[in-house]
Amino acid sequence: MEHTDIKGNSKSPIEEENKYYILPNLSNNYQINDSKSVNLTYNRGITRPGYEWLNQQELYKNPYSKHIGGGLLLPTIYNKVTASSTWANGFTLTGIYSHQSNRYSFFPFVAANNIINYSAINIENFYYLYYSASYQKYLNRVWYFASDVSGYYSNVKSKDYGINNSGYTQQ
Repeated sequence: MEHTDIKGNSKSPIEEENKYYILPNLSNNYQINDSKSVNLTYNRGITRPGYEWLNQQELYKNPYSKHIGGGLLLPTIYNKVTASSTWANGFTLTGIYSHQSNRYSFFPFVAANNIINYSAINIENFYYLYYSASYQKYLNRVWYFASDVSGYYSNVKSKDYGINNSGYTQQ
């Protein structure tokens, strides 16, 4: 469990926040037999933007790009489920599903002066699926063989954002 109590001064309007977050981490590993096991985990967590993300001053990364932080970024809450199965012969299957709400990201746009501006915004919902099949085996004392096939799918559901001279604004 996490308790957040925020009070502060800022150039941008800031609201006082007093929230409780329940952040469980559950895991279950089951040994089916001597050669096979399955594992299921659930994680819920929170990540907060760092200084670079929140600082509303223009931060030049080089002469051609700058970051503009978002002083009102929300923390990202994530839920993640992982399932895996391992065999004694070195074969492993893994699947992951994750949902992140209020994920923050920098989005680029080119200003009239040809400088790339990266503005920090929250994305409403970000989902992804990941799967992997791998095989590992020692061939002898010197040689080791490893092979992996994996796939990834992501989906972003977000508000529509327009662009003005100072960055992204909600329409």
